[in-house]
Parts: sequence; C-alpha cells; structure tokens
Amino acid sequence: MKIGFRWLDGDLAGSVELFELADLSWPATDKTISHSVRRTDEKSASQAKCKVSVSGNVVELDYAAFPKENIAKGMLLGTTRLTTRSAPDFRIVTVEWKPQGSQVFELERFEFVVPRQRTASFRETEVRLEQEVEQALKKSFSELEQFLPPDGYLPPKIKVVREAFVRNPYVIAVRLTLAKGKCDLCKQNAPFKNKENKPYLEVHHITHLANGGSDTLANTQALCPNCHRKLHFGGDS
Repeated sequence: MKIGFRWLDGDLAGSVELFELADLSWPATDKTISHSVRRTDEKSASQAKCKVSVSGNVVELDYAAFPKENIAKGMLLGTTRLTTRSAPDFRIVTVEWKPQGSQVFELERFEFVVPRQRTASFRETEVRLEQEVEQALKKSFSELEQFLPPDGYLPPKIKVVREAFVRNPYVIAVRLTLAKGKCDLCKQNAPFKNKENKPYLEVHHITHLANGGSDTLANTQALCPNCHRKLHFGGDS
C-alpha cells in the first residue's frame, strides 16, 4: 500500500503534498517518516514528521507539521477514519491547518475492514476485468487520465481457483501436423515460428470443453492467434 497526505495552506490558496505516496508495506512494523516540503508558491518551506504503525488491518499515524516562516500561522493537524473492504493501493488524505493553540499531535486512524471472501475463479476475474474495461472505455480520454495510478504503482494480488481440462497431447499433435503450418480458418501461413522453429498455431475446440465438447480430432481446428481470438471475442463469435 502507498499512502500520502495533502494539506491546504493557511489562506486556502493552494495545496501541497506532505508525503507523496510513501511506501507502506502491509502489514508493516513501526517506522518514522521525516520529510521537508515546500508550499505551492515555492516561498515558504515547512517541516513535517510522521510516525506510522500498522497492526492487523488498522493503520495509525501521529503527525505534525510546522511552517518555518510565520510560526503564528499555525500547525498541521488532522483526524480522519476510513473504512474499506481491503487495504487500498494508495490513498491521499486531505488535512487542514489548525490554530496554534491546538494539540500538537492528533491521531490519524485508518481502519480497513477485510471481510472473509470466497476465492474467485479465474474466469470470474477475467469477466470482471472485461466489464470494468468496457465501462472505462465509455469515459472521455481526459476522464481516463484522472484515474491513472502514479508512477511505480504495483497492482494488488488476489488468490483465484482455476479449473482446467487435462487435454490429450496426441490430439493437439495430430491436428498441428495436419495443418501443415496453415490456419484452418483463414488458410494463411502461421504468422511466426515458435521457439522450436515450428509454425505457431493454436488448437481450438469447435465446441468448447466447458460446453460439453469432446477432446477429439473431429472437434478441433488449428488456428492462427488472430482467428483464435476472433472466435472467442469477436462480435460474431
């Protein structure tokens, strides 16, 4: 998980990154982050310190920031509580300057509620991604840019269960031999050769195994990658 802070300056004239998506392993041990930042007007530097501690699915932060110039202006304090189904990949928290009479440190508490979930199937994750991509493509390009993750973003991992048929290697070998390097659908030569310097074709089941099709020579075709993808994902598939 990565976490960051953004604060508004005392005059609400602009914002600045306090911690720019600092890396926070999940779970993590206590660690202290010290950072110097500069306001958006690049005139007034400030000092900030933050101690991060993680226990289970709760993240606690003690933090304070002080402007070097015009100390009467105030100090940075903030309190919030966030709940989500899982540890987020990155988070920006908005906090504000408080009057100087405020307590120096306030607790920032993040509670991530992670319920028990059944393990998703491999196909379910594929379908979910396809649906999310379809929804994303309905947005304008400028809207899409706003959802892009920061540089260095690493996607989270999930556990999936994949059920696969044990295919007969002899059916595959015979079908590829009969194809003689040509796609059974478009009749073109294989687009490239594999690592064994043989024409690359993919053996496709005409009636999918998942739909009750048999793993026999009569139910297979040797296809180029383009025709194979077309049969699976084309509009007339």
